[in-house]
Amino acid sequence: MVLLEKEIDGEVFNTEFEFDDEHTKLVKEILKCLKGKTVDVPIGDEANGVIPISILDWFPIVCSKVKFDTSGGSYITFFNPSIMALTLRALLELKLPSIDAFAGNITISRDVINCDDAFRYTLAHEMQHAINALNFAYPALTNWDGFLLNTIQIKEVRTSPDFNPTIDRLTKLDRIQDEVSIEEELKTLEKTFGSPINTWYEGFKIFVNERCPKNP
Repeated sequence: MVLLEKEIDGEVFNTEFEFDDEHTKLVKEILKCLKGKTVDVPIGDEANGVIPISILDWFPIVCSKVKFDTSGGSYITFFNPSIMALTLRALLELKLPSIDAFAGNITISRDVINCDDAFRYTLAHEMQHAINALNFAYPALTNWDGFLLNTIQIKEVRTSPDFNPTIDRLTKLDRIQDEVSIEEELKTLEKTFGSPINTWYEGFKIFVNERCPKNP
């Protein structure tokens, strides 16, 4: 079911949630938590400049599909890995890719299918990765030259050939890296989804402990 849409230059981009009615209802609860929420993203016009944009409005640009999968949960975007793999020469010559190049997919492990809070928390975690992707998708789409110059700071490469701006900057722009402490992660998620995230996490913890009990 398509629950989110964004139109740019007459073209419509969607986020499709491929879930049954029960889990679609849970998705709608999560989206309700995002109503009116914004995220500060870089603007290409100036170094360190930011602008608040609507999360729900821009989400379809960084995520086109959300579905269950047999593997673990993940957010994979086509643009991020490709730009991180670019050589300096290719980056300097790069032209603005098509808008769909920024869209990624979210997969949720079927393991959480019978636990509502585990589903909510897992989806919120992966959605946060997609929301963080707006840190490069928005400035790239609105000012490509400024994005190269200010967001990933290509100018620093010219003075320091060993500096890798793509990996360095884009990693920092993902505010919820998987290796951060759970306290840091919950702080970020609460800022985005509000206080319900703490209830979802407690349910997720119980779910994990029951499935994988610790040895006495």
